[in-house]
Formats: sequence, structure tokens, C-alpha cells
Amino acid sequence: MKNPFEQEIFNLMDVFRSPILSFDPGWSNGIMKEVFDAVTIERLVNLHKGIELATYPEAAIYLSAVSSTYPMDGDWARIYIHVTCTVFEKHMQRDEWHIDPDAKTLTDYQRNYLLNPLLKDIYIKRRKILKERMKSEKVSPVTDIGEESKIVPPVVQTQLSLF
Repeated sequence: MKNPFEQEIFNLMDVFRSPILSFDPGWSNGIMKEVFDAVTIERLVNLHKGIELATYPEAAIYLSAVSSTYPMDGDWARIYIHVTCTVFEKHMQRDEWHIDPDAKTLTDYQRNYLLNPLLKDIYIKRRKILKERMKSEKVSPVTDIGEESKIVPPVVQTQLSLF
């Protein structure tokens, strides 16, 4: 970005226009609408806090498709349960921790060497896709994009290269 103002506009566009990445979008039909709705809210929170990571709802969506496609080892299964139950509790007031009460906490290894790199990778890839879309549409963060390009909810996009 050329200046701080353009960077801030791009960050807001990232919140509202970046895709929600999924390992396989065919599985996204089984994910509850509330989880998708939570993505934008959590992206706004992360932007406000200066956190440059994907959100737990994004991780839950991504890992849901992975778990439906491939078997997960114990660490990834625990991470999937942790992020999903956290999203359910925070955004839907549903306590689902009975599935695995131990998943309320993650080990340092699970958090620092598995989950956080996944969140960082999703964050980087979604922003890269947004930049590519902006270039192909010849849209600058500070350019009037017109009536035909109003902000619409993000779409699920296939992302196979995270694992």
C-alpha cells in the first residue's frame, strides 16, 4: 500500500470482502449460518486489536471441511473441537464442551506450532486473494467502486494448500 490511509481502507475491505477459505467448499453447506456470521464480527475485533491472524470461526470452517475429508490426528482433532466449541459458546451461547472437556485448553505446542500457523496462513492467503481480485478489477482501496460493486458478504473459496 502506498500510504497509511490506503492500508487502513484495505484492512476494512479485508474484513468485509475477503473470502472465507475452505479446504473443500462442498462441505460448507453443513456449517451453520451463525458461524459464517461470526467471521465478520471476529475480523472486526481482530482489526481493532491489531491481531493479524484469521479468526476462530474461519478456522472452524476450514477445519470442518478438512475433518470431513481426511482423518485428523489427536492434536488437530483437539484444536478443531477447541475452536468450534469456542465459537459456539461465544456466538451462539451453546455449551458443547461435553464433547471433550479437555479441549477447553490447548497445549503450547497445539497453540503455537499448529493453530497459530494455520490462523496466520489463512490470514495471509485471504488478503492475497483480495489483493489479486482488486488488481484484476482495477480497484484501489481509495477508489469509488461504484454501485455495481457494493460490499457483499464474503464467499467460501477453496484453499487446498494449507495442509
